[in-house]
Amino acid sequence: MSDKTQPRQMFAESRLMLGMLSPVLGVFFGVCIYFTSVWEPSTFGDRVGKFAVEDILFTFITLCAVGFIASVVGPDRVRPLVLRIGGRAARAGLVLMLGTIVYMFYCWLVS
Repeated sequence: MSDKTQPRQMFAESRLMLGMLSPVLGVFFGVCIYFTSVWEPSTFGDRVGKFAVEDILFTFITLCAVGFIASVVGPDRVRPLVLRIGGRAARAGLVLMLGTIVYMFYCWLVS
């Protein structure tokens, strides 16, 4: 008997639902970004809020794209790639957060 447990297989129905819902949700989040881009913030708090909402929506769109790719290719083929680049993505995320904080500070100084 081996101590390693096999990863659970994703059901075909789950992959189908993920493949169908990911583009629909991606379009929905894209429409949300369009409507937030039309809005002109008046105060610094509004600008920070608009930036945060757009950043969250772009993150959801990215997750929808990854979900669609995983549904087409298969999660068993995507999992090793995600595990291999996970640490690099975490470091890139920290750099992105630092850059966001610096950018918001710069916007606060300019306004």
